[in-house]
Amino acid sequence: MASVSDIITYVGIPLTLLGILPIFYTILNSLLTHRNILRLLRSNTPVFATTTTSTSGSLISGIIEIDLPRFSIAPLERTEPEYWALNPQASSLPGGSWTLFNWNYIISATKTYRLQYSDDLQIPQAEVDFDELVSFLMDRGALPDAKGLHMLRVSGLWTPTGTPLLVSPDAMGSVLRVAGTQDSDGILSLALRWEKAWDHREEASLPVGWMRLEVPPMSKDQISTLDEKGNDGIPLLDADRPCAKSIATDYTPTPTSLRFRLAPSGNLLTVQSATWEHSHTSLPVSPSHPSLTHLTSPSSVAYPFFPTLALIYALSDSLPIYTCGIPPSTTVLTSSSASIPTGVMVILNLIPEEEAPEWGETKYNPLDDVHAVHSRFMAKHRAMDAERKMAPEQARVAKSAREAEEMAQMMEDAVARSRRERERSERREREAVASVRLPASVVAERALSYLGRAGRVDVEKGLRGAVERLLVGIVRDDEPATGEACRLLRKWREWAERGGMTRDDLALVNSELVGFCFAACAVGLMAEVGGKDETGLATDMSECVRVWKKVRLG
Repeated sequence: MASVSDIITYVGIPLTLLGILPIFYTILNSLLTHRNILRLLRSNTPVFATTTTSTSGSLISGIIEIDLPRFSIAPLERTEPEYWALNPQASSLPGGSWTLFNWNYIISATKTYRLQYSDDLQIPQAEVDFDELVSFLMDRGALPDAKGLHMLRVSGLWTPTGTPLLVSPDAMGSVLRVAGTQDSDGILSLALRWEKAWDHREEASLPVGWMRLEVPPMSKDQISTLDEKGNDGIPLLDADRPCAKSIATDYTPTPTSLRFRLAPSGNLLTVQSATWEHSHTSLPVSPSHPSLTHLTSPSSVAYPFFPTLALIYALSDSLPIYTCGIPPSTTVLTSSSASIPTGVMVILNLIPEEEAPEWGETKYNPLDDVHAVHSRFMAKHRAMDAERKMAPEQARVAKSAREAEEMAQMMEDAVARSRRERERSERREREAVASVRLPASVVAERALSYLGRAGRVDVEKGLRGAVERLLVGIVRDDEPATGEACRLLRKWREWAERGGMTRDDLALVNSELVGFCFAACAVGLMAEVGGKDETGLATDMSECVRVWKKVRLG
């Protein structure tokens, strides 16, 4: 018979080995998982090759602990070639979509993961300034998604996962979308996607937030004006004219566009980094180029209005400049108190009397003096009949007295008529400034029509063409009408703040009608832009960037 020791030997040992097999399996699986994790880190995330990663784990439990660095990233300079290139070693691991591009980065923190399988491996999301991220992606060609940005502004962290914020240049795919919150720690989490086919921009492209105003070449008359005034608008001495003429006529190339960016400054907008260009290539500083100091000098009449007009011009072209908004001091121009009365437009001959609604009681009636004229005519004929019956000497004296009386009566009538006309004109002006007000669009349409008849603008280009012409005139500072337009915009703001126009304002507008029409076109375009979706989009983008300073990108 088998002894107890035999039973233990032949039965117990196999059972013992069978019991520890799962432990061996766990140990072997842990080693393989640890190896796979290190391999995935090296092959999918080259950025970790130069950083320290710490791994540890329990061979018995099969749990692998890995400490991975969290990066804080920022876009490269636009002048660096890598800025416009994709990362050839981008990671395919979850949380690593930010590795699609090349970045400046530093280690900002460490994230610990506890993994049982290599498939659970993910890399920490990178922290990035939301404003810089949006600017970088839009510079690469991405377009803002109005619905997604509005939802982010309204819902915040509760925005549904997958909501697109930026879309591809062809608007067919999402570039930046809301990601899950598992690694966000209460911070907005985003995911990135980009394809090589979407790259259509380069370093020569206009950066985001910048504007370009096409400025036609200066004519010979304008160059002659530059010769007379010099670069800073100061009249030149006779001894300096030959030199100035040589500079003004010999400089090449001629500026064809102006590049600049807008920046908020308190409650106003300012122009920064204004640069002359020739065929979209920056020109070196030259005294022959028209001076731009009047655009940045607070003492200039165009200083508070040129940046606002430029922003309105850009928004009318659906360009979402979200870094700045229309100043409140300018939006008052589109308020109801700033509307132009009907009577004012009639007095300015911008609207015919018969096409305007009834607005005043004072009318000119040419039959008012008919009875008096007829009475004097009949009295004259009766006096002439009586003179014919008189003796010659008596008739001569009577005729002389009659003619003297008629001359005195004519002078008295002229004075009375002038007084009545003046009083009628004053009453009509008072009624005009108090008459029903017209919408800004109607005023702008009539003003544009007047400028078109005067040959100032191309009516087919609409209000945007008129504002473009105004901007070009302000840049060149070579036309009185542009200065008048800026002065009238300032006065327009004053009468808007006090509740309406006065007779003095009407007299000023009547004396500078061309400038008023340009100003009316600008106000009309401002009102038109205020109702466009692009304005709401820019507001949503600005608010999102303001609220979310830092985001997690992965």
